[in-house]
Amino acid sequence: MTSTWGSVALAGVLLAVPSAAAAQRAHELGLQVIATADDPVAVVAGPSAGIRVERRVRLVGTAGLGLQGGDLAWRLEGVAHFHLRPNSHAVGVYGGAGLALAGGARTQGYLVVLLGVETSPGGSGGWTVEVGFGGGFRTAVGYRWH
Repeated sequence: MTSTWGSVALAGVLLAVPSAAAAQRAHELGLQVIATADDPVAVVAGPSAGIRVERRVRLVGTAGLGLQGGDLAWRLEGVAHFHLRPNSHAVGVYGGAGLALAGGARTQGYLVVLLGVETSPGGSGGWTVEVGFGGGFRTAVGYRWH
């Protein structure tokens, strides 16, 4: 997406994803650091909020501020996760896909595809590590409180 209206529409979709499922019970909060191998590399950090809409499915919205090549950068993401072992108190694996809107030197929309590992997805909180694509190679680390 290169148009301003397209970017505004994508931002609206990303902001609507968490609110559309707000009536669900299982809420999660977290902090996440996302790095992308865009040109130049971008690193942002910020809060995340998730909603379990089904035992295996979680919708997550993330907002981050950081740097891209020495300039201020920001990123909004809306991603759906599918957990293979959602009630595990050990380690759980999940896949995810969604949309991102990132700005810095330029504003760009991306499709995000990822594979993640989470400690204790069925417990009260856990660390997460993700790899995938969305603005170049994408990696993220974070912590979620369930």
